Amino acid sequence: MSLVLSLVMAHFLLLAAFHLLLRLLCHRSPRWSQHLSFRTRPG
Repeated sequence: MSLVLSLVMAHFLLLAAFHLLLRLLCHRSPRWSQHLSFRTRPG
């Protein structure tokens, strides 16, 4: 396995873990989910 491939895989794993953590946070407190949805909504 090349170094670049391993780095890319690690990056995607970290990104997935971050998204899971964010989803858990949003599930715990509705205020965070409202804030995030308001920020990510275009316009």
